[in-house]
Amino acid sequence: MNILLVSQDTQWSRNLFNLLKKDLNHNYFYSNSCDHEQITNLNPDWIFFFHWGEIVLKEIYKNYRCVVLHTGTLPQARGGSPIQNQILDGIVQSEVNAIVMDKELDAGDIYYSLPITLQGSLMVFAMAVIMS
Repeated sequence: MNILLVSQDTQWSRNLFNLLKKDLNHNYFYSNSCDHEQITNLNPDWIFFFHWGEIVLKEIYKNYRCVVLHTGTLPQARGGSPIQNQILDGIVQSEVNAIVMDKELDAGDIYYSLPITLQGSLMVFAMAVIMS
């Protein structure tokens, strides 16, 4: 199975990718762009979007299983900078969600949701979702 991680180029994303690629049961790929030609050539079974703030082409999310990771109780915490906005609002208990990418931002069906504290790390959740 080919799994593509699409994320801003951060140390967190690189660490996640390095941990996941140790799983020999799947082929993991990492990109910091959502290039239609690259995705078509790779033909991934799943595409996971982390730390992603750009609009994805309809041709991508309609033709591939695209999952967005979003930290915030949905639908209230839809939109950009959900972690920062919740912290500013004094919220420390939230959820991280793996949701279907669709035309509306952060509005797709929820594949998986996990209660979290905004005082810790999301690395364990990210690995659990991708490897399941």
